[in-house]
Formats: sequence, structure tokens, C-alpha cells
Amino acid sequence: MYYLDCYDLNKKQTKREKKNVDYDNELLQLHYSLENLQTLREFKEAFEESYQKSLNNERLQNDLREWRKWRKREFEEIRGMILFFRDFQEFSIQCNYNLSRKKSKIIQKQ
Repeated sequence: MYYLDCYDLNKKQTKREKKNVDYDNELLQLHYSLENLQTLREFKEAFEESYQKSLNNERLQNDLREWRKWRKREFEEIRGMILFFRDFQEFSIQCNYNLSRKKSKIIQKQ
């Protein structure tokens, strides 16, 4: 669009040139998106075999199973701690409430 400023064009010519530039931009975008699609296809084809080998790798699958078991076991431990502290907090609140009620009764009796 810079060159449009350099030339002395009327509105009609400027509009036509702008349409040409827009058309060229669309073609470039299409070209690059098709290039990207082709690159992705080539990448997929190149690594499909490697991916299948990984899926069929018994050692890798066993490691993944072990990792999932470990993660689940750790999650259960953390969950147990959270529940313990929640119950402890509720118990503490309840005890403080009972103590404050006893204190208020003692104060009322005096």
C-alpha cells in the first residue's frame, strides 16, 4: 500500500489497486496454510511408526501403569490428610463453641 501513496491515483484506481493487494494477501495466506498442512501431514507420517512402536512397547506400558498406581496412591494419601485436617478443624470449632457456652453460663450464674 506504500506505493499507492507515491503515485497520484484517483479513488477508482486506488480502490482497484487495494483489491489487487487484498487478493494477493489471500493467495499468500492460502499458500502458507496449505504449506503448513502439508508439513503436518509429513510430520504425522514420519512419526506414526514411532508412535505405534511406543504403544506396543511393553516396558513403557508397564512404566505407565506403575506411574498411574503411584499417582493414585499418592492422591489417596493427600485426600486422607485433607479429610483429617477438615475433621480436626470442625472438632476444634465445636470444642471452642462448647467452651464459650460453658463460660457464658458461668458468667450468667455469677
